[in-house]
Amino acid sequence: MIALLACLRGWDVRQYQKCRARILDSAAAAKWERRYVAGAAAHVLLLGMWCLVAFSKTSNPFVQIFSFALTLAYMIGISGCNFASNLLVLAQIICAGVPMTAALLLVGGWYYAVFAFVLVPFFASLKFISDRLRRVLLDAVIAGRDVAGSRPVSIPPSTTCRTACAWSMPKGRSSSAIGGCANCSVCPTT
Repeated sequence: MIALLACLRGWDVRQYQKCRARILDSAAAAKWERRYVAGAAAHVLLLGMWCLVAFSKTSNPFVQIFSFALTLAYMIGISGCNFASNLLVLAQIICAGVPMTAALLLVGGWYYAVFAFVLVPFFASLKFISDRLRRVLLDAVIAGRDVAGSRPVSIPPSTTCRTACAWSMPKGRSSSAIGGCANCSVCPTT
């Protein structure tokens, strides 16, 4: 299932690359962001479900720890790789966090229950780290535009960096909102 989903996500990325130059407004960028969020959320949901199945269907400690460790390792990368989208971060934390916590509570026992409750601050910290990184990046983008003489822009806190770049472009200029822009050294261009 994970391999099939990876192939579908790869196909979706190729579709995005084909139409990337035509993405010039925030509505089009939001559409592609939602598609990416759905694929990423499905991926971590499968990882979380793998962890839940490992704990509920087997008593093999290697299988349980292996599935839990790999899912947790994937979760650690969320704040560093996906911080630009609040929706993406939240969806991934919920889709993996709920099954992981349920897996620990399902096994029973005092130690597993304590470990399950320790995960709650871990997931909250992933969210807070992502929010802070997003604010820092948006502040840098806005400050860079102000220094360059662009028009002042008011950007809502839930906005992604890519959408902020599209909104803060000077009038008459276009931007590939989802893939970065020509004047931004912060946004990725790939």
